[in-house]
Amino acid sequence: MSPTILSLPFDILVNITSYIDINDITHLSQASPALAFLAQDPFICRSAIEFWAPFSQEWRQYKAGLITAEIGFNNIYQRRSAVGNGLPFSVTSIGNCLSFVYQNGWLAFISDKRIFVRNVRSGNSSQRIPKSRQQPCNGALQNSSGDDHHAPFNVVNFPKEWDDLNLVDSESEIELMGFIDNVLTLCFRPMQEDAQGVSAWLLALGITTNEGDEGIELFRAALQTTEKLFVRHNENYIFWGTQSGRASHVYLEWVIKGTLFRDWGDAKRDGRVPSVASLQLPDFVGSEMSSTCAFEIHEDHFYGVSNQTSWHNEEIDWTSLFDCICFPLAKPYSADLKRNKRIYRRQHDEGPLDDLWTVLGLQVKEDIGKLTIVEGRREWTNGGSSAYRTFYTADITFPDGEEPHQLPEDDPYVTIVTSANRPNYIPRLKLKTETIHPEREHPRYRSSPPFIAARTRYRSYNLASATFIDLVSDSNCCEASAKSMAGCLRFRTGSRRLAPFPSNWSKPDAGKGKQRANSEIGSPRLDLIWMDMDFEDLVDSDDPTAFDIDILATNLDEEPKETEASVRGYRYSPITLWPPPLLPESNAPPTTTSITHACETEQVSSQEVHRLMNPHHTNRDCFAPIDIAAASDERTVVFLVRKKQNRSSASSYEEGHLVLVSFCPWVTALDAEIYSAGNVDGVEFVLLREDIRGRSKETTFFTGPTLI
Repeated sequence: MSPTILSLPFDILVNITSYIDINDITHLSQASPALAFLAQDPFICRSAIEFWAPFSQEWRQYKAGLITAEIGFNNIYQRRSAVGNGLPFSVTSIGNCLSFVYQNGWLAFISDKRIFVRNVRSGNSSQRIPKSRQQPCNGALQNSSGDDHHAPFNVVNFPKEWDDLNLVDSESEIELMGFIDNVLTLCFRPMQEDAQGVSAWLLALGITTNEGDEGIELFRAALQTTEKLFVRHNENYIFWGTQSGRASHVYLEWVIKGTLFRDWGDAKRDGRVPSVASLQLPDFVGSEMSSTCAFEIHEDHFYGVSNQTSWHNEEIDWTSLFDCICFPLAKPYSADLKRNKRIYRRQHDEGPLDDLWTVLGLQVKEDIGKLTIVEGRREWTNGGSSAYRTFYTADITFPDGEEPHQLPEDDPYVTIVTSANRPNYIPRLKLKTETIHPEREHPRYRSSPPFIAARTRYRSYNLASATFIDLVSDSNCCEASAKSMAGCLRFRTGSRRLAPFPSNWSKPDAGKGKQRANSEIGSPRLDLIWMDMDFEDLVDSDDPTAFDIDILATNLDEEPKETEASVRGYRYSPITLWPPPLLPESNAPPTTTSITHACETEQVSSQEVHRLMNPHHTNRDCFAPIDIAAASDERTVVFLVRKKQNRSSASSYEEGHLVLVSFCPWVTALDAEIYSAGNVDGVEFVLLREDIRGRSKETTFFTGPTLI
């Protein structure tokens, strides 16, 4: 009788889990009741999180003693599965607001000239707001008593130092710029410039959770221009940028300014003029945020990336490159600026791009903590008639010295290059399989083609779950969508994960030691089973999940080295739309769908979810076109639905409705605790059960064992 995995000793089973990731450990525990302990053992769960997701929110919560290792382990799996399958855990209709900002779990929004804030990730009970702090707000959703409040949110109390600005002036404009680490930044634009030519004020205040406390003034600066204004900050530093720098050409360049909150406070207390560092980025071309450029603060460094290399179209050019900059927050000077203009992107002869679909951002990998370039673009491959969307990732590197510029050999255009041309060229590179996520590889792609750009209201890529997420307007969803010009708002998602090794694949026979390492597959844990050498000799010290022999891209002229992803390949999930379409009332089944209102099970139809996702359907202007503003992270999507503004309108903004969709079960439990009475104070919250989340367990993508 051949041995089975169930007959293995306990120690060997535990050792096996040290070589497989969180998804596979969970699937292995689901293969048999006898293996269920694998996803419940504190040692196994802690080791898995520490190796595979040491930079995740769950690991930080575990280290802070807020959750156990078992809860963190299962939250990571459930979060990634929910995102990968496009099945959120909860939908929260927050209410009316003018604008909002969402960053890494911190949400702030403006309603009725008041600012409401909350950390939607925090499980600290101090985030629960006393009744005396709950201010009324004219929202679209009301409870049975007719009252309407944003109950779970702090109301920002401006410090007295800002009384001279008259922030509550009905004709002034307040724009939220950022909210993270209990620091809120905003831009205040008075109706008229003052005598000094100040067009706006950049403000920062610390948010307190004590009842009745005012916000703490952290920063205040006059702005002469707000052209392309953006703000990035953490709990210690604030940096902002505008396109206001002059140069020898006619284009405006980015100017980055910043300071330490403590230095600004000391200067104000001493009566000195606060010092603000200023850095101009020469020939940093991108100007459209999240499309051609992106900026982030990570590990006390300021990063920027652009996918443009020239202010104008080059007549002769071969290669498209990323341009990256980086400097320490404590030293924002030209001498400390690192720059790499030659991070490979694509070759121009691969085909034209549809710039309407380009999305560019910087995300942190949960396994190694490195900031990574993430770009989605729609390409006409080789100039063909069909365009396909693909998501790419690229590592940020800053090599010592500059690579010599070269031109292609035996290319007829080389002979006509003059000093007036500024062509870019890097030999064509074959990108690693794990850095490319093509949308057309998903099953049923042909039967579920992408929506047009005008109907795709928000586009993003979730790096932690290897999933693209689109918020689309579907006019064919149900009867209500046909009546509304905007259709039904639905999430369109597609994910992938590593497939098992092919059944006919065998380990290549090689020598030992360093010689053998040159032929190995680059998986730090699986290869340990086969190798007769120390793990430290093989792992790249800068990236513990990659081998030194495993490079980002391989020259096509050379034989590419195999990686684990290139051998195993990927399994692509079917592209799904959520919520599921509503059946006509005449064809609807007599049974209803279960959802939970604040942990109390009720029988209601799935129309409730459609109503929360589509607040414009209940509006009297349901036939009017809408605008969507959205933001997301690895576990939450927040979007604002409002009526499309007419160009002739005197008002710059119009209030819309804010919706928060959570893919994290831990956040759901927090919401259920705070919204303890269901539709209370104007905030509606539904906790989605398996039957309303859409598909049965047999059809979800991330279920079932993959190793056995």
